[in-house]
Amino acid sequence: MRIISIALIVLVVLVAIGSVHALNITPTSFTLIGGKISYINITFYNNQNISANITINTQSAEVSYGYYFSAIGVKPNSFVIQPGGSQVVLFSFSTNDVFFSSPVQIQIPYSINGRPESFTLNAPIIPPNQSLIYISSMSAPKTIYPSSVFGFNLSVINGLGEVGINIPFKYSLMLNSKVLYSGSENVVLTGLGLNNLHFSLPINTSTAPGNYTLQASLVYVGNMSSLSEGVSVLPYYSVSRSQHTSSNAFGMSQTVTITNAGNVNVPKSNLSVPVSSFNSLFLVSAKSSLGSASVSKGFLSSSIPYLLPGQSITLSYSVSYVPIYIIIALAIVAIVLFFYFNRKAVLKKEVVEHKSTEGFIDVKIALRLKNISKHPLTDIEIIEPVPLNALKVSNAGQKEGKISRVNGALRVSWKEQELNPKDEVILMYEIKSKIGIIGSMTLKPATVKFKSNGRAYQRKSNSLILNVTPPRR
Repeated sequence: MRIISIALIVLVVLVAIGSVHALNITPTSFTLIGGKISYINITFYNNQNISANITINTQSAEVSYGYYFSAIGVKPNSFVIQPGGSQVVLFSFSTNDVFFSSPVQIQIPYSINGRPESFTLNAPIIPPNQSLIYISSMSAPKTIYPSSVFGFNLSVINGLGEVGINIPFKYSLMLNSKVLYSGSENVVLTGLGLNNLHFSLPINTSTAPGNYTLQASLVYVGNMSSLSEGVSVLPYYSVSRSQHTSSNAFGMSQTVTITNAGNVNVPKSNLSVPVSSFNSLFLVSAKSSLGSASVSKGFLSSSIPYLLPGQSITLSYSVSYVPIYIIIALAIVAIVLFFYFNRKAVLKKEVVEHKSTEGFIDVKIALRLKNISKHPLTDIEIIEPVPLNALKVSNAGQKEGKISRVNGALRVSWKEQELNPKDEVILMYEIKSKIGIIGSMTLKPATVKFKSNGRAYQRKSNSLILNVTPPRR
């Protein structure tokens, strides 16, 4: 029982498949002329392996006779097609004077071996005075800012009753009947009736503002169709800048390129490069690729009054900081010379003699004070700090110094009432220190205080480092 059920299901499926592909009907698309009677031959092919008894009933066709057609006729309307055979049927359409850009779909009912079926006819209806292929409408922006590509759409009617037709199109943007931009393109129409197409027309971004005319046309088998539409190009302002700066310790340079990417003139006020007041002081050069360059009120600008659409200008300047280094060097030299020639006095420390024995060192130190000014030195006081590791301090030489302890540290000081120009005084003292078998002793700078020409001064001597080596045996 189950096997019989499966067989019935398979049979039903096969019958269903056979009914779907029982007939092959061509063509199913054609063109009708408004206000005329059109005759179309349609061929019915019997693909099944049994005879097909066909009856066509146009009275039940799904279309409004009152609007599209006065009548639809068919001859013959009843026939039999043997397996693998065919039958040509003549259809007549009495079309009203109407226009449809897209195909009208007509459902034609028929019966095959008593079973009701239908097929669909696609038929664009075009006016009787129109060519079979023509531009029905154009769609383009009314106003545009110019860019690298300007796009627009065309609606093209294909009423030839066939598809895959290669049609040449031409289009242009005109100003006062003068063609400024143009293009051409071949397009294959893929459908009957309405074909919506998109085109692109390259235009320059610097296109001047104004009212233009966009025109498109096609020519097929001697018949020309064209449409035009007004387009307004709007003014727009666009300035682009590119900058390159290089700098080091001795200077810097900057180059700025300004491009007018809009379609109106760029005024001179927007064609400048800021230059700081500091850099303005050390400006070496200023250049402009258009006109002459000048720096004023902190800006580098050109002498041109404006920059045209699509035009570029390069402004550059360079700065040298070498004068700064020259000024600093001169200032240092001046300061050195000033202090050198205003020393008034020179205090020099030197070791007269020293000897070391078993970890002890005896040193005799001399301080030489010389008046190198043109005026006498008065109220002179020389202060010599004694190393912290000194065990004994004693005077030496003709002028005896005062040995004292200040804040726990020993020092030797001398006082002189006056020292005439070019005169020199030598002061000496001795110290005995314990520094180990070998080592070093640091003698810090001595200080001299004095007055010269009524003003008080203070100067320091040099310092000494005394290296101690083991005694020879």
